[in-house]
Amino acid sequence: MIDRPPVSYGHVSGSLPYPWPYDGDLSTDRFALLVVQQDVFEARPSHLDSLRSLASSVSAVGVLVVALVHGDGPVRVHGDVTVRAPGRDAFYATALDDVLRRHGRDHLALAGSRLEVEVHSTLRSANDRGYECLTLIDACQPADPTLVYAASSMIQMSGGIFGAVGTSQALLAALHAARPHAARPHGARSTGTAPSLHEEHT
Repeated sequence: MIDRPPVSYGHVSGSLPYPWPYDGDLSTDRFALLVVQQDVFEARPSHLDSLRSLASSVSAVGVLVVALVHGDGPVRVHGDVTVRAPGRDAFYATALDDVLRRHGRDHLALAGSRLEVEVHSTLRSANDRGYECLTLIDACQPADPTLVYAASSMIQMSGGIFGAVGTSQALLAALHAARPHAARPHGARSTGTAPSLHEEHT
């Protein structure tokens, strides 16, 4: 019998259009935060500070932090793993899917810039690959602020066709409030391996 760690049950408060995650499993060994970064886009210093704080907070409770760098620029928000992406979709021509599956992460939270470009493209690709996705709308900086509502609405349409939308504070509260239980629900997959050192993929 495979020895499995405790499960933490709960949902992110206020997530729309459904309580996220759909299975109620907030176990951090299934979780990854994707921090999307674009080297030709000048992110606000306050936005970068908020992302660094978020990455540090979720990493402290066992969430895998993946820095997705679109282009050849510097890594502005560091994580456990860095993946450099040549296109808008961070899964395209990269090792991102392999990294996530090797570490057993199938619940993803997305943050960073640009909301309606790289974040949205990566989100849609993750959804097609079967990941359960939460877009942290307050932690995403748009290229065009007038498109935030449309970008959020597209995620939520048809009952959450691309996952759910929530906030970083609600996510942190849910992770800290979730209480571990003795076993995973029937049919849940076994735990992945946590990273022991920083990885970088191109």
